[in-house]
Amino acid sequence: MSANGAGAHDQPQTPKLMLERVVQTLSDAGFYAYPHIDDQNRWSVSIDTDEGHVDVRLGGGVYVLEAWDTSPGLFWEEQNERRFHALERRARIVMPAIARGLVGDGEELWWDEQEHGVGARVSTRVPYEDILHIPKYAMQLLNMLNDLLGEAERRLLD
Repeated sequence: MSANGAGAHDQPQTPKLMLERVVQTLSDAGFYAYPHIDDQNRWSVSIDTDEGHVDVRLGGGVYVLEAWDTSPGLFWEEQNERRFHALERRARIVMPAIARGLVGDGEELWWDEQEHGVGARVSTRVPYEDILHIPKYAMQLLNMLNDLLGEAERRLLD
């Protein structure tokens, strides 16, 4: 206890310290989790799996989990270059309509020019006290992400 009577638990939690607990929770669940500063200069924790990527950050008094990935090369098997470009152009044009019909709150779909395929992001908010359940939420988001990617691709190929 310090001289003013405040204990160690009374110290303010910085975002970095709060996310170190997330790293430990995800690591304990078997994920390779790493902290970093994201593209908007916020402390984040990320995991990369075969099913996609998950980023965890703080936002509005909760943990914000975002799963995202792209499904590259949707039309790479097309031999005819002109048809390949026409298929990609069609995908760029119809993707907003597909997204309007598929995405709900906390979901996003797009055509990724660099990967030549569908990109998607799904997110959820987890209260601080549910930190031990973050691995379960991450797996649920990855399943939702892959379902969304699969359905978007199916609609593009129809």
